[in-house]
Amino acid sequence: FNIHTAHSFALRELRSMGVKFKISNKGMDPDEIIARLGMYNGAASVRYTIAKMVQDGISAACNRIDGSIMPIDFKDYDKPTVAKYFNKVVQSVNFFLHEMASGNIPMTHDFYLKLYAKQKKSIPCHYLLFDEGQDANEVMLDIFLNQKCTRIIVGDPAQQIYSWRGAVNALEKVNFRTYALT
Repeated sequence: FNIHTAHSFALRELRSMGVKFKISNKGMDPDEIIARLGMYNGAASVRYTIAKMVQDGISAACNRIDGSIMPIDFKDYDKPTVAKYFNKVVQSVNFFLHEMASGNIPMTHDFYLKLYAKQKKSIPCHYLLFDEGQDANEVMLDIFLNQKCTRIIVGDPAQQIYSWRGAVNALEKVNFRTYALT
């Protein structure tokens, strides 16, 4: 049997399909976002805030099936700031997603996972185990649920730690039989 994280499996599969791309382990830092967007006017604190919101927006878009970005994705910012810059951030996020898809900038790990999910490929296996199901994101869950094999999700909702980055509790999203281990 084979054991892979969702990301390592997606990376291997995309490369076996001949998809060529560079990977960024850290994504872009705020200074790089500011430079690529040519945001040289205005207060440095505003430019930095927008750049941080773009980082968060890229992560949110890559972790959702529909790629949407919503004001709730920016809960670390006050509502007036989100309202004021939301459209600019969405436009910038879409620009960077296009740049990753075009190979002009390195892809984040979540971007290539989403790229793999769009392929809707069947994983050749009899059983598929999804560990830490309480910390799935929509893209991981979509890949998992689109498989034809026997699927098993293991997890503990009390241990969900990645909701801050868009994780959903897959245990609550599926209609599978539940077995308690203790």
